[in-house]
Amino acid sequence: MRNHKLRVWLGIGLGAAAVVAAAVGLAPDPPQVSLLASAKTQDRVLKDIDAAVYAPAQYEAYAEAVRRAQSELSAQREKFYYSRQYLTFDRLCQGALQAGGMAERVTRESRMDFQRRTMDSRQQTSDLIASVRSRINRIGLSNPNRGSLVRAEVLLREAEILGSQNDWFEAHDRVATALSLARTAEMEVQQRSGRLTNDDLLRVWDNWVHETIHVSSRAGSKAILVVKTRSTCLLIESGRIVRSYTADLGKNGVFDKSYRGDHATPEGKYKIVKKKGAGQSKYYKALLLNYPNEQDIRDFRRARARGLIIPRSRLGGLIEIHGDGGKDKNWTEGCVALDNHDMDDLYSRVDVGTPVTIVGNYSAYDRTFR
Repeated sequence: MRNHKLRVWLGIGLGAAAVVAAAVGLAPDPPQVSLLASAKTQDRVLKDIDAAVYAPAQYEAYAEAVRRAQSELSAQREKFYYSRQYLTFDRLCQGALQAGGMAERVTRESRMDFQRRTMDSRQQTSDLIASVRSRINRIGLSNPNRGSLVRAEVLLREAEILGSQNDWFEAHDRVATALSLARTAEMEVQQRSGRLTNDDLLRVWDNWVHETIHVSSRAGSKAILVVKTRSTCLLIESGRIVRSYTADLGKNGVFDKSYRGDHATPEGKYKIVKKKGAGQSKYYKALLLNYPNEQDIRDFRRARARGLIIPRSRLGGLIEIHGDGGKDKNWTEGCVALDNHDMDDLYSRVDVGTPVTIVGNYSAYDRTFR
């Protein structure tokens, strides 16, 4: 009897002690807490592989699952020891672990996909840049898109560095921008050079060149031929090239001049009407041409009548072959510019009345002049 009472009082005492321990927060955490710790450990792994960047939705789902498990644990800890139940907490921990595993898997797959796409796009962009440069060189354009292409190449190098650091997200962004710049350059070159390969225009230009060479050959005279696609000024004597000079053209030199201020170099058959020595020209020395000629005036009036240019436009003039060139770009307001050494040479070899033919392109250039 005495032993029975002792066991009863002992049980009551232990129960009371448990209540007191729970009340003061001394009750031990359940075994499931280790699951939450494991779920939290996943966060370090996910941050190391940039899950928030490559799998943002999955990473946020994982983070929310951890928050819910933590919140449930806190809610249970606020209860008396004997009132706590951890079934929901256990389920939430399991969910957090699963969400973390999903986030890690999607992240690694996404990183591999970014890597593959970046490498494919980088090769595509590199090929496109090479193609644009080749086209520019082939038709003789003075690279109007150099800035865009150089920037694209810089971005490709940055992407390569980022890829070596496994930062494929940023690398892909650099390559995408580079590809956009290269495509823009391609479109601009196409727009600028389209007329230079037009069959009807080529027939006209080819006839001008043949006439110029034929007259020079028959008369044993000199003539100047400017081929805009080649950025080249040729001195012809007796039908043969005796000098070749690199020429800078108008800012819109690949187009035919339509009106004053369009920064295009005119196309047509002209002649030198005045020689300006050093001090007589803004640009060292100059050979003034008879632009506009009668054909230019007719074309201008026709274009204005058709509404192709605004009514208040003027035809302009003062087109020269002058010095201060050699800038390796098209920069003039429509003139043909040579470097001063070449200008000295050309100036000394021609006279007032020397014919000057300016063409956009010449289909037989390589066969005729090489």
